[in-house]
Amino acid sequence: MVWLVIALPLSVVIAGFVTMAIAIRTGGADAGPDEVQRSAQIQTSDLAPDRKAAALGLAGRLSVDAETGAIHLALTPKPAPTALTLLLIHPARSAEDRSLTLTPSGGDWLGRLPDLSLDHDWLVQLLPEDRQWRLQGRLKADTGATLLEPALAAR
Repeated sequence: MVWLVIALPLSVVIAGFVTMAIAIRTGGADAGPDEVQRSAQIQTSDLAPDRKAAALGLAGRLSVDAETGAIHLALTPKPAPTALTLLLIHPARSAEDRSLTLTPSGGDWLGRLPDLSLDHDWLVQLLPEDRQWRLQGRLKADTGATLLEPALAAR
């Protein structure tokens, strides 16, 4: 009986220290790359790039060749042929997030990530260099293609 009186509170104290060590080691970073503002328990993000993409009527199709890592992007309507930034966001570990600059080629955009793993889903964001608009999508595991759309509907 004495062991129970000592062991139970001691196990709670040890579990508390283990939880604190895990929290310190992971850094408490958010999974998403967006800049957010926090007020109390509410997080707000800048939605202006999503509104701009919706107003422009932008949409796209992204395809990834699993064997070669070749990435092909087709956008409609076609914006000016400038480099675009493709963000592949790991759904749980921000250390595995990937960023790639896609270059214009023949009306589409091309890039290559030879070591991209398609064994899990990726959150995808597409932005121009000036970050005026943003398209988003979800690249599902083993599919190799996704549609990119604004996060907000046009008003």
